[in-house]
Amino acid sequence: MRAYAFLDPAATDYVSGVRWPVPADDGPGEWRDSMGGGEPLRACTPDQLVWWIDQALWEVELVGDVYDTGRSLHGERGRLVVPVDAWSPAVAHELTADCAVRLRDRAVAALEADGRHAEARALGAADDLDAIADAAAAASATEPGAGSLLAGYTSDLVRFAGFMPDPSRGAAVAARIAAHALAGGVEETPGYDEAYAAERQRQANWLRTRLGL
Repeated sequence: MRAYAFLDPAATDYVSGVRWPVPADDGPGEWRDSMGGGEPLRACTPDQLVWWIDQALWEVELVGDVYDTGRSLHGERGRLVVPVDAWSPAVAHELTADCAVRLRDRAVAALEADGRHAEARALGAADDLDAIADAAAAASATEPGAGSLLAGYTSDLVRFAGFMPDPSRGAAVAARIAAHALAGGVEETPGYDEAYAAERQRQANWLRTRLGL
């Protein structure tokens, strides 16, 4: 079956350490078996890609016993077919910005509800990542409340994404922070799991549409 895999530049799965054979010429790479009782070959449907963001995206083929874990596909044998050139550092940056703006807008609404209209206006007017981080950090530092909490998460999203070694890993961090914050920021809160899953699905839809998958 056709699937997709996010890998590092050496075609290695950063979680399992499994390295896929890279095609030497035009056409697919060599077949790779799963590691017996060890790590399987992991790939994804387009809706699952958001959980595994990395620097290189490949279309892959899985054969044999293939099963869906909910967040990934595990296959008995697989091979790389072609790189998905639509994925790039620029698109990764777009995903980070999408998550930051969505969280910024939620923080603005919370600040307005807290009666902090000037800070809400300043944050709402921020239109690039550095400006969003600065305005959000300022709003988070003044007084407690839902607005401060969400503004803090907004600033953290931008800062932590920027600390990562490349835009793809930054986008992965941004997506996780956005989902956690938009779900309420406390895993034990009723409705957290549903809200977290809904935001991750929204991100998956964004990524699938942007990549044309």
